[in-house]
Amino acid sequence: MKNYFKILLANAILLAGAFSAFSAGGAPLPFSGNPDTLKGVLSGATIPKPKNLAQVKSLIQYPESARDNGIQGELPVRVLIDKKGRIVSHEYMTENARFFREAVDPHIYKLRFESATYQGQAMNAWVTIWFEFKLTD
Repeated sequence: MKNYFKILLANAILLAGAFSAFSAGGAPLPFSGNPDTLKGVLSGATIPKPKNLAQVKSLIQYPESARDNGIQGELPVRVLIDKKGRIVSHEYMTENARFFREAVDPHIYKLRFESATYQGQAMNAWVTIWFEFKLTD
């Protein structure tokens, strides 16, 4: 029963995104809580890491309407990774930038990840991926 509780707690923390978020380059963001609180529970946990993020990002075209109007920005996308490293669900973390969402949508499910694990067992987990849309001269 104790292991079940640890797995539930670890999964809740990972799902909440408090422990795992990725920047555009795939680097984990720092955890802001007290690490001593989680040390024993999460000592056997790994975070999903993207395998083909650069490849998928190269497929995403800058939206013409955004380019024509000089609009740039970042689009954070929260994705649920299953035990096999595939995205099963996603949600955009911003309501604006519809054209950026439309550019990412056709390609988001092409992303593949190393699955999250807890004590060697694969588990589902949420991570945040950032897509940057920046105009160049």
